[in-house]
Amino acid sequence: MLVPLATIPYLTRVLGPSSWGLLAFAQAFGGYLMVVIEYGFSYSATREIARFREEREKVREILSGVLGAKALLAAVCIIMAMAVLRWVPYFRERPELLWAALCWAVCQGFNMLWYFQGTERIGPFAKLDVTTKIFA
Repeated sequence: MLVPLATIPYLTRVLGPSSWGLLAFAQAFGGYLMVVIEYGFSYSATREIARFREEREKVREILSGVLGAKALLAAVCIIMAMAVLRWVPYFRERPELLWAALCWAVCQGFNMLWYFQGTERIGPFAKLDVTTKIFA
């Protein structure tokens, strides 16, 4: 949470107002896509994994169901991104922003935090998550 406090002022100075606005627009678009891919699984799937964590077959079934649903939602988001690329002038001029936002959304949407919370093995995942966010 503290990293943006240091990086945002630096990025706004280096990028300038117009480029910073484009970056914020792309991040907002990626955030919307991420919400679509996530679809509340971080709550419902965590609860289900926690409820059945002792039954390996049931956990496998939940895991494959959630990942399959996320894959379908990610495919829908990719199709939506292609349409947005065609109709939104900002993305038409700078398509790399759209693809970066889409990549970020898909990666965040497939975040496995819900699984590790449900199995109560959050320690190693938390360290990895914090490390990757700092590098990002």
